[in-house]
Amino acid sequence: MLFIVRFEDRPQAMALRRQHQPAQEAYIAARRDTIRASGPLHRDDLGRESGGLWYVDAPDRRSAEAVCHASPYWQAGVHNRLTVMPQQTPAHPYANVRVTCL
Repeated sequence: MLFIVRFEDRPQAMALRRQHQPAQEAYIAARRDTIRASGPLHRDDLGRESGGLWYVDAPDRRSAEAVCHASPYWQAGVHNRLTVMPQQTPAHPYANVRVTCL
């Protein structure tokens, strides 16, 4: 099952984020079969990160949450909240694109 996960950073977490970024990138790279897509969310057009977004393939919500809670950013306290949402499947049988609005 596919899930969209939105992470929110703690206030003033930028230094902590930078410190743990190599470990986070390695964690994601080692789980590409589960974490299908990932990237930062920006607070504004100046590029200040405020969280992240993952597209997770997991058997159920609990498994998706476990992958997220084991990440270096979560363990280090960069993120203070996450939202896990099941991915909607296309209604049209011939659709080949998935679209989700957050």
